[in-house]
Amino acid sequence: MSNKLKYVMGLFFEKRESTKPFILIRYLMIIAMGLILILCIINDFNFIKKIYLLLGIGSIIDGFESF
Repeated sequence: MSNKLKYVMGLFFEKRESTKPFILIRYLMIIAMGLILILCIINDFNFIKKIYLLLGIGSIIDGFESF
């Protein structure tokens, strides 16, 4: 790979480390989304909006963390 390509890839895929509270929140949200997905499968996909809500909250948390 050329150096220019490595530089461009580094801009899009930067390495960053999360702090422990953000990692804990992320894992708890993944567990909650998994449980809600199981409930969706059992209850004919009635709770699918809650998964989208948790995904949106996860994006907001990523924004706070990178700021």
